[in-house]
Amino acid sequence: MERMELATLVRFVVYLVVLLGIGFYFYRKNVSIEDYLLGGRGMGAWVTALSAQASDMSGRLYEIVPGFIGNCMVIFLINMIVKQKDAKILSGYEEVIGIIKKVK
Repeated sequence: MERMELATLVRFVVYLVVLLGIGFYFYRKNVSIEDYLLGGRGMGAWVTALSAQASDMSGRLYEIVPGFIGNCMVIFLINMIVKQKDAKILSGYEEVIGIIKKVK
């Protein structure tokens, strides 16, 4: 094992032990399932708002990104088919860029 691999392994083990220590500490601190699920009802409004916003953005990301990728794939395939027939087509993005250049 090289020195670099050993250093990486040591860092990983230390990180794992620290995470397990934090988890064990809070495991012992929780008394009931309500303490675990609701944070002992001790979370403030800011923490709750940030958590709700993070959950919302995560959900949107899982909905929007695959749709955008699928849309790009369809546009790419249509352009490939049209180019094979020796026709020229402008995508919506190229038209918008052309309009912006004309305005400048």
